[in-house]
Amino acid sequence: MNVNPQRIAFFMPDLQCGGVQRTFITLSNELARKGHPVDLVVCSGEGPNGELVDPSVHLVDLGKTRTALALFALAKYLKDRQPRCLISGMEHASNLAILAKRLSHSKVKVVASIRNTLSVQYGPNSSLKMRLSLWLAKLLYPQADLISAVSRECADDAAEVLGIDAKRIGHIYNPTVNPNLFEKAKEEADHPWLQDHSQPVIVAVGRLDAQKDYPMLFQAFAKVINKRTCRLIILGDGDLRGQLEELAASLGIAESVSMPGFTPNPYAYLARADVYALSSQFEGLPNVLIEALASGIPIVSTNCKSGPKEILAEGKWGKIVPVGDVEAMAKALEAQIEAGRTPRPPESYAPFMLQTVSEQYLRMATDA
Repeated sequence: MNVNPQRIAFFMPDLQCGGVQRTFITLSNELARKGHPVDLVVCSGEGPNGELVDPSVHLVDLGKTRTALALFALAKYLKDRQPRCLISGMEHASNLAILAKRLSHSKVKVVASIRNTLSVQYGPNSSLKMRLSLWLAKLLYPQADLISAVSRECADDAAEVLGIDAKRIGHIYNPTVNPNLFEKAKEEADHPWLQDHSQPVIVAVGRLDAQKDYPMLFQAFAKVINKRTCRLIILGDGDLRGQLEELAASLGIAESVSMPGFTPNPYAYLARADVYALSSQFEGLPNVLIEALASGIPIVSTNCKSGPKEILAEGKWGKIVPVGDVEAMAKALEAQIEAGRTPRPPESYAPFMLQTVSEQYLRMATDA
């Protein structure tokens, strides 16, 4: 059977709420809208993001509860459908994609997409499962047809960690800025603090986990409200909610902190809050920072690996502070509250626009 010269496939573990899932669904929808046959292949079809998949995208559910169990199902898919290109996200999924190509004897072009900063993600405290995934990646990624990271810094880091020539790893940004972002930003933000305007509001968006380093943000915020009244809203859920609530109480800021959980429309918050704060210890390419950039909200971000320096043009479009630096974060938040909103030109977020990025993915997928 010959390779389908047009069919593009994206492969990921599931349809849960995550950056990889959102990016691949967005790209699948856009390429299908432009008339290209697109398969979105998932090990498990479970997850709330399934409703975001456009009907024009062919959703392939391999019916496996764990990614590691999907090898033979993925190999069968490749043998039967013969897509031109299979773009995989997350290391365990990319490892599986490379193995499935060999097993199926398919001519598919496998693109391993690196979504995070490997040196930090697979640090000394990594679980045995993660260390095994990285070990396999070092063995298998050299066999991928192409390797692409979500930022230049992420690509350089991956080359060093995986022991691969840096020239073999390209980068394509995420398609974060699209018309839907600006439309949803016009909707009302369902939070009373963004309706009464009595105090400035700092907003952060992301899972309540160690990577986001919200304890540092809480400590910085505590310093800010010692000097002026303001509020902090964190959008996201996670295992650290209880610990964060206890920390807020111990710092005396509980009445000024709100954690309403996950919201499907953070853009309305970004459009109405006074400062966006990213306190992460590491990222691959923080999508919400790009969304904040496009929304026009003043920004404070840690200089974490990877992405903030590239997104904010070395500080041109927002303030950048050292990772974990409470004092620097507090001072930058104060300064951005005082500065207020100033218009940013479209060129500030042009590299992350859906039209630009989808064309880059299409070229990567279809070039010989």
